[in-house]
Amino acid sequence: MRPRVPWICILTCLQAREPQDALCRADGTGGCAQHAGSKLSWRARPYGTKGEGQWQIYGGSYIRLIFDQVDFEGPVEDDEWHLLWTHFPMDNYLRNLSGGPRLVHGCQYFTAAGQKCTLANHLLRVQAALKQDAGEDHDHLQTYILRNQTQVTEFRRRLSQEPDKLWLIKSCSAGRSNGIVLLNGRPEHSDTLHKVMFTWAVAQKYMENPYLGFGGSKFHMRLYVLVTTWHSPAIFLFDEGFIFRSRHKYDPSSPSVERDVFSAVSDEVENLALSSLWSHLGEQASEVRLRLRRVLAETLGVSLKESFGPAERLDERPYACFDIFGVDVMLDEHLQPFVLEVNTGPNLWLDEQTAAKQAVIKGAFVHQVLLWAHEWLQRRRSDQPTDQAHKMLLNFTKLL
Repeated sequence: MRPRVPWICILTCLQAREPQDALCRADGTGGCAQHAGSKLSWRARPYGTKGEGQWQIYGGSYIRLIFDQVDFEGPVEDDEWHLLWTHFPMDNYLRNLSGGPRLVHGCQYFTAAGQKCTLANHLLRVQAALKQDAGEDHDHLQTYILRNQTQVTEFRRRLSQEPDKLWLIKSCSAGRSNGIVLLNGRPEHSDTLHKVMFTWAVAQKYMENPYLGFGGSKFHMRLYVLVTTWHSPAIFLFDEGFIFRSRHKYDPSSPSVERDVFSAVSDEVENLALSSLWSHLGEQASEVRLRLRRVLAETLGVSLKESFGPAERLDERPYACFDIFGVDVMLDEHLQPFVLEVNTGPNLWLDEQTAAKQAVIKGAFVHQVLLWAHEWLQRRRSDQPTDQAHKMLLNFTKLL
């Protein structure tokens, strides 16, 4: 079994002052070993208007500390970088770059990330492909794109047949639960329905029977995923993550957007480590995690060419790329996982209310991603196979 790095070791290494203390041993001793290699440089400032005026390093100041620990030099302000770390799309600004090797966060390939309409269409293709190949169903919440005439007609039919069923209306591109509306097919919602039809929004089935065995409140998981290549996709799930749980008991007879739909920490939402859920589930945890990995692998690995085109087009760029996603997942009453959305450039900043807890988990995630990136770049620079760089991902599980 592949060794994992103890979390206390990761925290110790992130607090270390010298670069040679950056990589924790995987033997459980708590020691840190040197990550050898000549200096590589990184850039944080986005190109274009996003990098003008005031701007922040993606994730905040602690990210710079982690780059130092992994032995990157920078951040540099010019084009002499090996790793570009930003959460803004940069392809249009990088097409004429020369030199290398270069590695950029953000492939702009899986365009369903951060775009609910595209995700809905993609999941329909995933479901059709799985049914055709193996007669299996892909677990996802029924979603209709309200800009699509055919899907609007089907959605209206569903509302007529099941007027009491609840639906969430979400903007295709808005985040952080902004502008979400909860409604059903009853007459009192007819005006709202009329306003949202044929807009850039989706109608997603509301999970009325979530798993409530973890505190009696509605919650969802925030999972962190690393994609190191879209060619024969190499996808890794970070072993830790977060739970966002309402501080209010869930009342299925009185659903509320304000109380039951959320995406960030607030006075109404508490933040827990994902491991607390696995501990609570006990013997059930292993089966739920298997289901979770299957759903994520299907979402991120099936029907990619049909949805997003050939990944080979990424080879035309003068740089390589990787993606990190924040995937929001909810469990139903039978502990079946359902993907709510895939977030591109997931929130790596530290929320003030739970900064210490988040620093350990988000810091450990970024730390190992950067260790992988450093190893990948060193191998590319010395013409060694880069597929072995994933050995640095000690606290990840390979999905594909």
